[in-house]
Amino acid sequence: MNSNIENLVILIGEYLVFIMKSMHIGKRIIKTFITLFLVLMIYILLLFIDKLVGIDRSSWKAPSNMYTPFFAGIAAVFATHRNKKSSKKQATVRSLGTIIGGYFGMAIILLFEFILIDLIHLDELNFILYSFLKFLFISICIIPLILVTIKLKQVDAVFITCLTYLSVTISIRNGGMPVLQFATNRVLSTLIGVGVSLFVNNYLFTSYRHNNNILFVSSLDNNFLSKDDSLSPYIKYKLNDMYYHDMPLVFATTRTMSSLEYIFSDVEVNYPMVVMNGSAIYHYDNETYERVFNINKKARRVIEHHLKNNNMNAFTYTSNNNILQAYHNVLVDDGEKLYYQNRLDRNVRNFVRGKLPSDLEVSLYIVIDTKENIDKLTNILNETNIKDDIDLVTYLYHKDINGVDYWYLKINSRQARKENLIQYIKDKENKDMLVVCGAGHTDLPLIEKADLSMCLESAPDYIKEKVDIVINGDTEKIIRIFDKMYHSYNPKNTITKLISEYNSKKE
Repeated sequence: MNSNIENLVILIGEYLVFIMKSMHIGKRIIKTFITLFLVLMIYILLLFIDKLVGIDRSSWKAPSNMYTPFFAGIAAVFATHRNKKSSKKQATVRSLGTIIGGYFGMAIILLFEFILIDLIHLDELNFILYSFLKFLFISICIIPLILVTIKLKQVDAVFITCLTYLSVTISIRNGGMPVLQFATNRVLSTLIGVGVSLFVNNYLFTSYRHNNNILFVSSLDNNFLSKDDSLSPYIKYKLNDMYYHDMPLVFATTRTMSSLEYIFSDVEVNYPMVVMNGSAIYHYDNETYERVFNINKKARRVIEHHLKNNNMNAFTYTSNNNILQAYHNVLVDDGEKLYYQNRLDRNVRNFVRGKLPSDLEVSLYIVIDTKENIDKLTNILNETNIKDDIDLVTYLYHKDINGVDYWYLKINSRQARKENLIQYIKDKENKDMLVVCGAGHTDLPLIEKADLSMCLESAPDYIKEKVDIVINGDTEKIIRIFDKMYHSYNPKNTITKLISEYNSKKE
């Protein structure tokens, strides 16, 4: 017997070694294994308790009968995620759904059995009619259950609520277990499974060293985005891993949230972004704006006057109750139409046709036109008395749309600077160091302030001349440097070594 057990242990060990060598096992898989094993071992512990207290396991009073490893295991696996925030969210959904559905189902069954069994004994007279009425009653009662769950603002928990409700009302209840005990068993098993998952997720996998005193900043375009303005699956994976480990990573971009929403659709961003060229701080996780810099009314009148005189349209962005809206006139040229259509295709529905109401503030103007017209408007605005109140950024939007190249002109408040909002976040979060990866001239002030600055080889020469490190590679190397700094035992020494390493390569 002992030799058989030893052989089994050896076989399991060899299997695990084979799996480890032949496949990449991520942290979530390892956490799921540990969580499930612990949850199942709780049942073994309860069986030992049954023996210690001398209670027969066939009795409903046995401690082991208040816990079902199947339900606990499902809850544990369901709540295990790579991201702490997601894990807590899933744990909350599973717990609330189970409590609501479990005890609501218990009440329904008690009511049904009291009426149809204790009063008229219908199950003995006609079991088919009894089953029909029971299932009809259960089906009708799921309507108020769903409405109550939604009323409690737990829309995400509706499925789990209904699942638990059906398990209590329709299942065989572990061989005839009383409904009150089964509902309690179901709820307790789920809560224990969820609790073990949260313990593993939050305490057993937090051994990484984190330099939370460092603020990491990167531009988005020409650094992280591919040619089709998207993040590769690998970059999404790495960004999720960074945010999972609570890296203070800020993306500072000229883009609006209408384009960022689809870019980061699969990334659980838990740190603020600086958007619209420094016009606002945006909290992606709860969709709120902070520190919005608007264009003053005097500048607004001058800009709109020159747009009208030059027969040029603009997408006028305003933040209204934390909803970013873009007002516009009739779209004339192909560049504007493409900009508009691309966002509709990505399910961005924040466009409003018409003039911006006078009581709303302007955060940003986006003008899309030929380079000739963009340059003309830029020169005009630079000669007005508002030139010190506004900031102008121009760059290529799209090449060769029906034979025409279209350019961006983004106009925002001069106060709206990336570096101002980055400094605000740095001070607010009490960060001591700044690591920056830049890509364009709006990043120069950040590069000058950084303890470590870098750019890709593809960056303009005027950026490469200012940074500490020029990376001959792709985004993956940016991520590696960020990771190295974040987990470094001595960040200042790491900076010195990185600069020395990259300079020696350059030579």
